[in-house]
Amino acid sequence: MAKDEMKGDFDPQMMNDPSPASEKPWDASKCEHYIGLKEYGQVRRGARFVLGDPAPAKVGSLDTMGARLRADGTKDEWCWQVGEIRANGKRQEIVWLDGSSSRSWTLGEGFEEGARLAKKWGTPFIAYEAVGQSIALYDGDMRRAARKLGVSYTPVKLSQTYKGKNAQFGALCSRAEQDEFLILDTIDETFRSETLYQCREWRPLESGRNALKYDDRANALSFLCDPALQEYAPQGQMHEDPIEEDLAGFGQGGYRRRSQYCGI
Repeated sequence: MAKDEMKGDFDPQMMNDPSPASEKPWDASKCEHYIGLKEYGQVRRGARFVLGDPAPAKVGSLDTMGARLRADGTKDEWCWQVGEIRANGKRQEIVWLDGSSSRSWTLGEGFEEGARLAKKWGTPFIAYEAVGQSIALYDGDMRRAARKLGVSYTPVKLSQTYKGKNAQFGALCSRAEQDEFLILDTIDETFRSETLYQCREWRPLESGRNALKYDDRANALSFLCDPALQEYAPQGQMHEDPIEEDLAGFGQGGYRRRSQYCGI
């Protein structure tokens, strides 16, 4: 675990979570599959997405919503994850490509980072979590950032975030267990390890929340399983369309393994 993570990013009791491993759906031995650039390049490029969980600093009247300050004075990270959905013969794969995060980005800085990642990876597809009054605010800032950096911008509206984090994270676990979620080994090692820490320690609670103090990186990564992305993604030959099913199984302590892509 990274030193800065142990100093303050995570509640000490979360670093020694005594709950049984069976309560944590992400099993590193089953879910973490690495590939190098050579193997990555053997499959035709798919659709790439820049996915964000905004938590801007210094947003004035929106402090309680945007900055997400906690009682202890800490705040969530603003995290961006970059992934690709591609067809590989009869299967559809998700490849985790890149990411970045910060607790100090302002609205402008945070969305410019999203635009920078879109430019770096050559994609116009950007999606982020937004609710209420933040929807209009974020859209304007994202468009300004795209113009400033000279990148194409195609907004993708996430469709499943309202159903709760646990359901979507469960879909990511299912894809990973089926060897359909791959990790490019060139991702910054510190960023990767801290993201995977959140994945490994994610334990769903009956309240619909999870036991992590901070889950921003794992949460943004799970957006790769949002059905809205399938509109732009190539399909494997045996691809089945996402379907709506009862989500109670995961929310109450278990999670359902899905054979369909991103069917949460």
